[in-house]
Amino acid sequence: MLTASQKIELHKAYWQKNELPRPLIGYQIGSQLISENFTAAQKLLAEPREITPEMIVVEDYYEDYQRMYLDSLEIEQEAFWAAMPFPGIPWLEAILGCPIYSSEGSFWAKPCYDDINQVKIAFSPGNPWLQKLLEFVDRLVELAQNRYPIGQPILRGPVDLLGSLIGQEKLVYAFFDHPETVKKLAREAAEFYRDVVKLLRERIPSFYEGYSFGWYPLWAPDKCMIFQEDLMALGSPGIYRQFFYEGDRLLSKAFPYTTIHVHPNSFFIVDDLISIEDLNVIEINYDVGGPSIKEMVPMLRRILEKKHLILRGKMQEDDIEVIKKELPCRGIFLHIVVPEINRGRQINSFIDSLYK
Repeated sequence: MLTASQKIELHKAYWQKNELPRPLIGYQIGSQLISENFTAAQKLLAEPREITPEMIVVEDYYEDYQRMYLDSLEIEQEAFWAAMPFPGIPWLEAILGCPIYSSEGSFWAKPCYDDINQVKIAFSPGNPWLQKLLEFVDRLVELAQNRYPIGQPILRGPVDLLGSLIGQEKLVYAFFDHPETVKKLAREAAEFYRDVVKLLRERIPSFYEGYSFGWYPLWAPDKCMIFQEDLMALGSPGIYRQFFYEGDRLLSKAFPYTTIHVHPNSFFIVDDLISIEDLNVIEINYDVGGPSIKEMVPMLRRILEKKHLILRGKMQEDDIEVIKKELPCRGIFLHIVVPEINRGRQINSFIDSLYK
């Protein structure tokens, strides 16, 4: 098994884009939708209802974190498993005033404004949803006892937040009917996102003189952040550049290390993302039903020319063979989702033999 010091050296080589014996590997064990891996959330999902902050008892989740941490030790990997506040809750939408509801298998945010011109992007330190999120971080720091790092849950980005606040259809109309308002709110949403993550990071101690992204268990030598623009799937390259590109530039320089999460249905923004100098990493989600790894190879190569890459999803042996054949062993982190420990061991043994 790799020691912690050996893992840190491999991560440093990743950031320096040195050639490695194999890509950095991290495993997520269980469902690809990580919130489904928390048994403590099931009682909130048992019936459709509105969820309030006091209904979330952080201590109820301790057994889930302990189980996931111990499971991670059963598979050899370069990653450090990271704990993060329960990722199933739409935290930012809740902080901005959206009522949160449970439904079968997930939580969702109900729009809280009827019109784009009514939207207010602001929060107070005493906001109960913000306080619950910060409490989650504080309790995880106590629980970890420096055994593993604490990171950031994936949070919805500026376009996602605006779509949640007024509804996706109304947002699409607002692009054309109220462009200046959307542009102003997009900037404010980016600033709000940055400020909330800063509050989280202020409470998270370093881990081997660095930090974990969290949702992706990639270690970085300094503070780091993940963001996304998933709802850009409803837009176009022109809409992205007009409304959200500048906000993503702001987010990209908010921390020394930043990464954006991208699905195949938003691939049209990747070239613009590559042009953002302060953005370090682009994460590509390998979606079920989306393009194959082989089909994505030209884009992955373009990313690696200028950025670091995280590739996340349910990868099989033939996918790994394509990666070995088509992509260099530098600047790549594979975050592989496996249903259980034994399957992770199988994949890891295959990778070891392939990269001999």
